[in-house]
Formats: sequence, C-alpha cells, structure tokens
Amino acid sequence: MLLFFTISTMRNVTEASAKAFKDTKNFKLSNTEVFNGGYVQMYLFWNLIAQIRDGVLLIKDAGRRTNTTKERLNWILDAYGLGYIYQRGKDTENKTAWFYVDQFGNVEKWDGWKTFEL
Repeated sequence: MLLFFTISTMRNVTEASAKAFKDTKNFKLSNTEVFNGGYVQMYLFWNLIAQIRDGVLLIKDAGRRTNTTKERLNWILDAYGLGYIYQRGKDTENKTAWFYVDQFGNVEKWDGWKTFEL
C-alpha cells in the first residue's frame, strides 16, 4: 500500500506543478518548485528542468534521467501539445536512452534538452 501512496503522491505533485507552470504561478511541494520571477521556471531537486522566456519553452533533463524528471517534462509537453519523452534501454555511454516523439509522431534521440517556440 505504501508504494501506491508514493506513486499517487508523485502524480499529484507532477499534475499540480505542471498546472502551476502553465498558469505561471509560484508553487512548491516536495522536490518540485515553480517560480515566476518575470519568466516561469520549474526546478526538480534544485535543478532547472523547464522554463518559458520570451515565448520559448526550454525543457532539459539537467543530467538526471530519472522517472520523476521524465514525468514532470512529459506533463509540461502534454500541456502544450508538444509530444512526449520515452525511454528504451541504454545508450552507448550506458546511460538510460531517452527519445523524444513530437506531436506528429516523429522520433529523435533525446540529447538532454529541447526548445520550442510557443
């Protein structure tokens, strides 16, 4: 039962933080913070993973390819209709291999960050 509670709580934090990010509202809960200081930024464990500045969305894994990072980024991508990230196996450096799928179904290897004009 504890595992269910943890997963449920993680999803709640993700959903609430993604909403705050899209609404450009300050938010802090657990390991995630959204800060609006003229432009909106999302931090996970004090690492910047997303920001919108001058109409450009930047998302990045901050060198931490974890399920939590991927979940937070996917909720942001979904909020803007920009596709999703998935993982499959390991890359040549034995790191978790991530791939980005855009809204049209095109797949490309994730290189750690991506920008989008909004």
